[in-house]
Amino acid sequence: AINNTRVLTRPLATEADLQEAAFAGEPKFKYPAGDHNYMVAQPSVVEFLEYEVDGIYECPLYIRNATAVSRGITVLPSTSQFFSFSKIEYPGKDRGILAPGMAVKITVRFQPDSLANYEDTVACVSEGGRFEVKLWAHRPPPKLSIPIDFPVGACLVGDAKRVTFVCKNEGGKGRFRLMLEEEWPIPPKAHSQIPSLEMPPFKMYPTSFDLDHGDSVTLHVDYSPLELGKHQRKFIIVCDNCHVTTYTLNGSSESVFLRVSDLNSVPIEDVKDNPLALQPKYVDFDNVSCGEICERTVSIKNTTPIDLAYRWDLRDFISKKSQKTEEWGGRPRSRQLCAGGGNRMRGSSRAGGVIRGTEEYNDDPRGFEIEPRYG
Repeated sequence: AINNTRVLTRPLATEADLQEAAFAGEPKFKYPAGDHNYMVAQPSVVEFLEYEVDGIYECPLYIRNATAVSRGITVLPSTSQFFSFSKIEYPGKDRGILAPGMAVKITVRFQPDSLANYEDTVACVSEGGRFEVKLWAHRPPPKLSIPIDFPVGACLVGDAKRVTFVCKNEGGKGRFRLMLEEEWPIPPKAHSQIPSLEMPPFKMYPTSFDLDHGDSVTLHVDYSPLELGKHQRKFIIVCDNCHVTTYTLNGSSESVFLRVSDLNSVPIEDVKDNPLALQPKYVDFDNVSCGEICERTVSIKNTTPIDLAYRWDLRDFISKKSQKTEEWGGRPRSRQLCAGGGNRMRGSSRAGGVIRGTEEYNDDPRGFEIEPRYG
């Protein structure tokens, strides 16, 4: 009967094989994963990939005798409360003895109390010594596309801006909650009472969301600075797998700063470079005859790191007696001055006069015309 029995055995290594393996630096025969001398574990690692809180999950583990003779084996219980053995089945009546090629079946039970990752081992003792088989419960971790540092950008002091960030989950399914760094791990309020995360001068929402693989959510950040300078606030995102990641909001508040960069193609120094430099307050025109044209070119530069909307206005030149809208007849010219950009204004006069240097100008049909040129 034994001649008709197929026995799982390892191929024996000859002296030539051993010498060849010594020169090659690797064994002649590849042992299977989970090989533990006399025994082979199938699978080599017991994994649980999908689970919920308080659920009960089972997975079989086989320890097989890979030699040509019967071997004894003892299975020791796991040390974790989350893993246990619901059943251990031997192939014959003799418990603890495995015939050649036979395996003991161990049903591993897993009962988690959270969605975190769990690890443990199954220890076995055989004639070849003690070995362990890894038990590993883990879900595919979520992977959010948002950066660690949120660049909110610049905003005028006393103003407000809103920035949106698209958060896409490129990993496994997960639930997320936003919290202040100082409120972790015990928040003072229930989550339902926190519609937005208040981090003056920042406000962020939504504060919780569920994302499956490929899903996305839009995070809104409101920035309302009341003081000049840079602002930085930290918050955390807690995942249902108990992973906590810290993120940072970065913003800067600025004040409006416009300057005349050159007058009639003559550069004018910046007060930031030279504190003694003066900005012109008037644009002088020569005395001209009636119908003659005299031009002056003024370049205004925006040194604020923010695009500024503006318009030209000549209302200051109209005498107080005639400052009425119907007599004035100005035509607003609204533009946007890019951050760091300049605007060249060509002023022309059909009579002698002076244009005051204000931030806003309009066309006045009674003598002055303004033609913006962007640089």
